[in-house]
Parts: sequence; C-alpha cells; structure tokens
Amino acid sequence: MLCGLLVSLPVAAAEGEYFSEEIVLQGTLANETLLKDAMPGVAAEVARRGCEVPEQFFAFVLAMPKGEVGERYWHERWIVEGCEREYPVDIEFREDGVNAAYWTIKNKG
Repeated sequence: MLCGLLVSLPVAAAEGEYFSEEIVLQGTLANETLLKDAMPGVAAEVARRGCEVPEQFFAFVLAMPKGEVGERYWHERWIVEGCEREYPVDIEFREDGVNAAYWTIKNKG
C-alpha cells in the first residue's frame, strides 16, 4: 500500500509546540486511496474537538515505516487548521497485506 508514493499535503513551518518528536519528513507517506480514507476520520476528530470546518491539513512523518512488506507501520502527525485554531492529530498507519492498509488516530483530544 505504501508503494513509495509521497503525497504532498500543504506544509507549514513546523512549530515546536506540536513536536516533541523529531520530524522525519514533511508530507505524508499515505497513497491517494489511504488519504481519501483517513481525511474524513481526521475531520471528524477535529469536529469532535470543536471545529466543524477544517480549512487546511499539514502532514509530517514522525516515524518511517518499519516491518516487512504487507505488515509495515508508520506514524504521522497532521496539523489541521480551522476555526482560528490548530489541531494536532497523530495517526498510525498499518499495512494489512500488500494492497491494503488502515489507520488509527492515536491522540484523541
């Protein structure tokens, strides 16, 4: 599912308040299909935190993929801007076989 594809969401300058971990890469490693799957979930998490209208998503890879092909996993932090605030959302991506993957939001606020 990873397929070596780097999809670029808009990238802002990383501010220290959201990153206790080192940024490995600006952007996301998720392919277009996985992005389409994850975006509504991230938007729903931001809505649950009080913002119904997310405006921009900035993605940062915090941990590069580990594991064997079909079982790899990696960690990203998306900063979502909206409602005059920023919402950090940590996501763990995991491959589920060669052509599938799923994601989990890790820091439900």
